[in-house]
Amino acid sequence: MAGWATASAALVMGLTALLASGCGGEAASDCASCGAVGEAETGGTGGDGGVSAAQAGTESLPACDPDTVGARTTWNAYRRTLSWTVGFGGAGGAGSAGGAAAAVSGCTPPNATSTESFRCTGAATVARSDAGLQLAFEDGSYLLWDESLVPIAVAPPAVDQGAIVWADFDREYGDVCPVCGSYERRTIEIRDAPAGRLLWVGAEGHELAPLDPALVDALFGVTVRYEPVCVAPADTYACLDAELVELDAVLETTPEQVVRRGERATVTTPGGSYEVLWAASESRLVETDLLCLDGPALTEDRAFAASWRP
Repeated sequence: MAGWATASAALVMGLTALLASGCGGEAASDCASCGAVGEAETGGTGGDGGVSAAQAGTESLPACDPDTVGARTTWNAYRRTLSWTVGFGGAGGAGSAGGAAAAVSGCTPPNATSTESFRCTGAATVARSDAGLQLAFEDGSYLLWDESLVPIAVAPPAVDQGAIVWADFDREYGDVCPVCGSYERRTIEIRDAPAGRLLWVGAEGHELAPLDPALVDALFGVTVRYEPVCVAPADTYACLDAELVELDAVLETTPEQVVRRGERATVTTPGGSYEVLWAASESRLVETDLLCLDGPALTEDRAFAASWRP
């Protein structure tokens, strides 16, 4: 999962800080878990340099159609790109008599009613049935392809019945405070072997970091830049408020290929051909409401999915 390592570390650190601090009735300057998060966390001064640089000259941008913008705060539903559900098995970790527990692939925690964070990782067998495409782990857990979960879906992974793939699905979730909303982030990576070709990759959720340049290079073999296309005005009921600049992704192939925000596209790159969905944004003009005590945190409108096409 090397491509996601940098981005995942940033996500985990940000979520850990939010969950650790809590929020009940603190002054805005102290409420790191709610609306008064740091400007760098909202993307105002941090994030990917290519994204930040794209903000130059955005004063004349048109207003975004509200129906095309994802979450602005943790009160809002985020943009969906992952067509996968998870089923938990009950066999994980069973050991042989008199020995240590055998290492098996699967999900932790193995609890179908859990609302906590969990991760499913390891070897998985491809199975196709009336229920659809399924990736079955050794502990009985599985990932099930379900296009009804997303408004627009990229193609499912190009895998054969009975093949063994390597999958890693990670969900981070937490209720921050009674009025701050909750955080959820989901990432998935499917390869033909533990360090093999990336077959299907995606990320969705609140406060996602910009897509890791190392992952972009691993997938496409080129760099990406972001071009501003419209602005969502600041009106979020958060202790911090900001305009959201929505961005298109431009793969720097020859010729360049533009992936319009939130639209499915097929790109041909040195790394292969992919169906992709890509949404990117950056906050600007971040302001603090000094009278605000509690409220939702700002979040960027970011999401990604890519499916390799042989």
